[in-house]
Formats: sequence, C-alpha cells, structure tokens
Amino acid sequence: MYNAVQTILNEWNPAEIHPLLSDEYSPETSEIVSFMKEKDSVTSNILGQKIYDIFLRMFGPDIFICTIDDCNQIAGRILRE
Repeated sequence: MYNAVQTILNEWNPAEIHPLLSDEYSPETSEIVSFMKEKDSVTSNILGQKIYDIFLRMFGPDIFICTIDDCNQIAGRILRE
C-alpha cells in the first residue's frame, strides 16, 4: 500500500517540486497510510480532507495551492489501488 500511495503522490506532485526525488513525499505518504490503516472504512471525502490537512500543514498555503476537490480526486485514486 505504501508504494502505491507514494507513486500516486509523486505523479500528482502537489508542491510542484522539481527535481522530484523518489521519496520526496515519504512523511506525507506515511501519514496517509497510517490514517487508512487506523480506520475501518474510509471514503474519498474523508481521505481527501486528511490529505488536504497533511499537505497544508507540511507545505503551507503559499506552496500547497490545491483544493479539497483535488485532494478528493487523489483520495479516490488511492482507494482504487
């Protein structure tokens, strides 16, 4: 699960980091995977909100400019993996 989430986050690259290292989003990936493992059931909206909160906290509003809808879409991709 960890590798799939990390791959999706790297493809998304919400902080637009260039050049992007393969483990650039490791802290965020770990938090997302832990959150998913703690919950019995996670919807894309719940996971999307968590992703939004994590990235906003880690990068701040000047760097992380994605919307909740963007995060919900990524959450949907993660949940389909």
